[in-house]
Amino acid sequence: MPDRMSSGERKGHTVKEFDRELEKLSSTVLAMGRKVGEQLGLAVKAVKERDTAAAAAARAMDDEVDDLEDRIDEDMLRLLALRNPMALDLRTVIVAGKIATDLERIGDYCANLARMTQRLASRDLDIFRSHLTLMADEVGGMLAQIMEAVAREDVELALGVWHRDKAVNTLYKEFIALLTQHICEDHKLNDSLSRLLNAARGLERMGDHITNIAEHVYFQVHGAKYREKS
Repeated sequence: MPDRMSSGERKGHTVKEFDRELEKLSSTVLAMGRKVGEQLGLAVKAVKERDTAAAAAARAMDDEVDDLEDRIDEDMLRLLALRNPMALDLRTVIVAGKIATDLERIGDYCANLARMTQRLASRDLDIFRSHLTLMADEVGGMLAQIMEAVAREDVELALGVWHRDKAVNTLYKEFIALLTQHICEDHKLNDSLSRLLNAARGLERMGDHITNIAEHVYFQVHGAKYREKS
C-alpha cells in the first residue's frame, strides 16, 4: 500500500486532525456502499420473489443514499478548502467524491428496478425474471467486491471486478435476445417486457458504474487513469 505523506509534507494543518477527518470521509463512503448494497439486495429480492414489500423498502432507501452522498460532498469540500491536501491525500479526497457519485447512480437504478418489479407480478414473466436475476446476482457480487477493494485500496481486486463486467454485458445481450423473441410471439406482454428491458438496462448501467469505481481505486493508488492492456 502507498505510504501517507509525512507530517513535514503536510503544511498548514495538524496531521492527526487531518487523518481523523480523512478516516471519517472514507468511513462514510464505505457506509454508503453498504447501504447501496442493501438496497440492491432488496431490489433483487423483489425481482426473485415478486416481493412488493421489498420493492417498497428498496425505493424508500434512496433518500438515505442521497443523504450519505450529501455528507460526503460536504466533508470533501471542507477538506479541500481548509486542509489543502496534497499527493495521495488529495487523490483520496477526490476519489471519495467520485465513488459517492457512482454509488448514488447505482442507488437510483436500484430504486428504478424495485419500482418496475412492483408492476410485474404475473407468473407469465418468470422466464424473464429468472434471467434478470442472473444479471442482478452478478452485479450484486461485483458491488460487494468493489467496496472491499475500496476499503483495502486493493488495485488487483478492483481490476478483477472491472473485468467481471464483461459477464454482465453478455447476460444483457442474451436478455435482449430473449425479449425480442417473445415480443414477436406474444404482443399481450409487450408493455411488461418493455419494463423488463428497462430493468435489465439499469442493471447493465450499474455494472458500468462499478467499473468506474474500480478505475477510481486504480487512480487513487497509482495517480493515473487505468488503461486496459491490449
